[in-house]
Amino acid sequence: MWYSASLFFEGAHQVSPRIPSSWEEVIVLIEADDEAQAYQRADEAGRSREREYLVSDPVQHRLHWRFVKTERVQEIDAGIPINGVELFSRFLRREEAESLLLPFE
Repeated sequence: MWYSASLFFEGAHQVSPRIPSSWEEVIVLIEADDEAQAYQRADEAGRSREREYLVSDPVQHRLHWRFVKTERVQEIDAGIPINGVELFSRFLRREEAESLLLPFE
C-alpha cells in the first residue's frame, strides 16, 4: 500500500545572539504493508534527511535541520499513485490557514 507522510523538521541556528528556529513540513511518499510500518519507514526517511550547512545571514553560522517527528501518515486511496491523486489533506483552523498563506520571509 502507498501512504503519504508528513514529516516535521526544526532548523536550529547555531549562532549568538540566538535566532529563532525555522520549521519545515515535508510530505513524502511511503510504500508499506500497514500503517505501523508506514510510520516506521517515515521516521527512517525523516532521520535520513537531517542535515547541517553554513548560512551567511545575518553572519556566517551553522544551520542544523533536525527531524522532529512523523506528524501523521495517510493511506493513499488509489492502489498506485497516478497524476492528480490526493496525497495528503488536513483540516485547518482559520488562524492556521491564514498563517500558511502568508509569504515566508
